[in-house]
Amino acid sequence: MEKNLEFSLQYGERYSVDKSIHFLSDRYSRKLRELDFITRDFHHLYIVQTPFLPEGEIVESAHRPEKWMKFYYIGVSPELYNLKFEEEKENFTIELITKVLNSIAISADQLKIVDQVTSESGYGAN
Repeated sequence: MEKNLEFSLQYGERYSVDKSIHFLSDRYSRKLRELDFITRDFHHLYIVQTPFLPEGEIVESAHRPEKWMKFYYIGVSPELYNLKFEEEKENFTIELITKVLNSIAISADQLKIVDQVTSESGYGAN
């Protein structure tokens, strides 16, 4: 399955993503850093939406070009994603980020940090 997921990294743009989502994810990551969220042995986390997994399923990638970076794939239908309005995409993106972070949090304290950042962001469901 990993080969199919890697293919999704190189296939081109399937998802219509507004630049605001990149700024949103940057703010989210800066807040996590400020609150000392820990990501084991890596400090760059890349979340890749892929149509090759069931909706919402998360898979850690074996693809790790550098020790300090890690990729996680999450199943997202491009057809459904692209139908969303900008604000819906922002909320959905926060939910995806939160889901991945909750899956990799190493302690209850780390889960609280994710919850705090999500709550403070004003996006996503909590």
